[in-house]
Amino acid sequence: MNRNFTRNQLLALDISQEKNVAVSASAGTGKTTVLVERIFRLLEAKRTSVDRLLVVTFTKLAAAEMKERLKESLSERLSEPFFAEQAQKLEMADISTLHAFCADALRSYFYVLGLEPNFSVAEDSVAQELKNDAFDRVAESELNAEDEVYLRLVEMLGKKSEQTSFKQTVFRLYDFFVCRPDFDGWFEEKRKYYFVVRSALFFIPGCLWIVDRWSGSLYFL
Repeated sequence: MNRNFTRNQLLALDISQEKNVAVSASAGTGKTTVLVERIFRLLEAKRTSVDRLLVVTFTKLAAAEMKERLKESLSERLSEPFFAEQAQKLEMADISTLHAFCADALRSYFYVLGLEPNFSVAEDSVAQELKNDAFDRVAESELNAEDEVYLRLVEMLGKKSEQTSFKQTVFRLYDFFVCRPDFDGWFEEKRKYYFVVRSALFFIPGCLWIVDRWSGSLYFL
């Protein structure tokens, strides 16, 4: 592993103090390398077992790359019993995507949450297909009902026969909403506020309304 770290990278690698560290950097600047090195230093200095760590990423590729790099670092110290043991435990370590970690937690306690244990996490393509289907069904229903709010929104964002721009706007709003820590509470609070000032801000409440209808449709597929 390349040990020529910059000053800022060395600050991120400092494990002498037990504190939270946030690293913000653009793509290709070595964030994964720094994180793997930090993990290795924790193993080395504190004799932390790799299966006691939780490391989550946003993509499967990043998780696989991180595990592979850590494997390479451990392989350099296999002559030492502790690192040989960590290399064996690595395959069972919680180094995965955030989705995979949450899914494992839900499967472990499905009986408490009232869930079916055989659920699966939808791939991006499947999730997008479900979103498109949910939106199209709501859009068709509102067009047939000639709902005034919906028709005015479509008129502002595109032709009724070409709703691509409107759909993309709703998807962007939805993606923003579901990133809120308390999605339901935050959404309800904002929705009430925008409906109060509906005459002044027509576009916003209308989008909130259609996202509410659309997301509700998606949830109950």
